[in-house]
Amino acid sequence: MEYLYILRDALVWILTIFWIYQIGISLCSLVKLKDKPLKIKKDHRFMAIIPAHNEEAVIANLVESLKNQTYNKELYDIYVIADNCTDNTAKVAKEAGAIVYERFDEEKKTKGYALDWFLQQKIKEDAPYDAFFIFDADNIVDKDFIKNMNKKLCQGGISGKK
Repeated sequence: MEYLYILRDALVWILTIFWIYQIGISLCSLVKLKDKPLKIKKDHRFMAIIPAHNEEAVIANLVESLKNQTYNKELYDIYVIADNCTDNTAKVAKEAGAIVYERFDEEKKTKGYALDWFLQQKIKEDAPYDAFFIFDADNIVDKDFIKNMNKKLCQGGISGKK
């Protein structure tokens, strides 16, 4: 019976230490760290890429949240890759304001193939973008997302230094 008391006490201590750790981490999140200085001051060009397969129910919400960014609308484009869709994903995305690329390939059906296909086209076009974002079709983007990504890029905080 004494082993049960020892086990209970050990569990109480483990849980107590766990909760103290969690409280400590929570308190640390309240501390604002100093921003890195900007290495360059530039408004970068971005493209938002949304690979989508049969996402007509949610694609317009994401496109709308991207259109409502606080960043200069002329400095980013919204692309939807309607990949092997059997619904109205392409139509809904176009109506929402995205640039839509439709892709049909019965053998290569995954998101990776769709992205490779799309990016190869953009490389051939020598597309004038500094960076890109990839979103799942069921995402919603904060209105300051692109502005904050531009800031991080100017601070040198995103991998792929120039």
